Amino acid sequence: MIDERAVLEARHGIITAIAAESASLVEGVAADVGESPDTVRPVVELVLRLLLDQPGITKGRAIMRLAGAQAARDGIPAERFLQRFTSTTWMIWEAAREHPSIDQAVLENVGQTLLRGIDVLVGAVADGYNAVDRETVAHDAEMRRALLEDILSNAPSDPVAAARRRRTADRYGLDPDAMYRVVAVADRSGDTNAMLEDGAHALGRRLRRPSRSGGSASSFPLPQVVIWRGLVVVLATASWPAADKLPQHLGELLGDDWVAVAGDPVIGVEGIAATMGRLTLSLRTALRIGRDGWIATPDELALEELVTVDDELVDAAVNHELGAILADGRMGAELIQTLEVYFESGQNMRETGRRLHLAPRTVAYRLERIARLLGHPLDGAAYRRLSVAAFAYRMRGQDG
Repeated sequence: MIDERAVLEARHGIITAIAAESASLVEGVAADVGESPDTVRPVVELVLRLLLDQPGITKGRAIMRLAGAQAARDGIPAERFLQRFTSTTWMIWEAAREHPSIDQAVLENVGQTLLRGIDVLVGAVADGYNAVDRETVAHDAEMRRALLEDILSNAPSDPVAAARRRRTADRYGLDPDAMYRVVAVADRSGDTNAMLEDGAHALGRRLRRPSRSGGSASSFPLPQVVIWRGLVVVLATASWPAADKLPQHLGELLGDDWVAVAGDPVIGVEGIAATMGRLTLSLRTALRIGRDGWIATPDELALEELVTVDDELVDAAVNHELGAILADGRMGAELIQTLEVYFESGQNMRETGRRLHLAPRTVAYRLERIARLLGHPLDGAAYRRLSVAAFAYRMRGQDG
């Protein structure tokens, strides 16, 4: 009958003897894996310590998980790190076989211990590497969010700031010299921030597509969908092939209560903030005048922006040009409407009457009344100024 206690004591003696000759063991492992003795020595010493101390599976797994995590942080490939361990266990096995006092029972126990240790080792080291991978992914995601916030919010103030932003973009996989397109979306329904975030996340999932090549951990996947200052922002390359489907996605996910403005292509990350500033102004204007749906370029709202960007200036211009008409408390609003439609109709009284459902002589009467109130005819320079003022008045009216 095998004396288990004696076998364990003999095993401990064999491992102690091998540890006393650890220098030769380190040399053998280094030659086997093709690395320097200083590189493999920590692994050899760790395996010998575990074999001598026998901390138990739970503690041993925790020790190996920490070792794997540290190796991952040091940038050591997992396959190479594990190779150091497997080579060490093999060298210990060979040394045990050659020990002059070992018997079959002790040798079998050493072999079983090494095999169990390898099973624990591989799983625990993999856990350590995976934990660091998750930390790295989370950290990179946070840094990418910070980078997005920066490039959307702030144009570089000087060449040094521009160079720093380019380096940061390149570090996280965003090509600093590529052409980009930004789309800004505003929710007109007044829903809560949580509902806006749900819509943004749903849009992000819909736009996200698997990489054909598997991608690099350092790549910056585009398009990106983020919440930025109460807006849903989509950042994509200028050549994004699915850009034409974005209006459909927005309609399906957000319903009818949204307005989106697509920015023009911009070269490099330095220009994204300026584009975002223009889109913000365009969305503000769109919301004020009641526009909804897809707006293909900010230029579609350039005139509306012009006459709504400064409320006090617009009010002063409207009052100066149209104040005499607006002073007519009974007919002022109708006269302004008639004037605007008259200009839009190419100063055609018959077409103006058709659009307003009025008789031509009623239109003529109103135009005469407008001219009397203003004290000048509705032609020449007065025509140009009045047409702009009437348009501005309408924009202010839509603004509410």
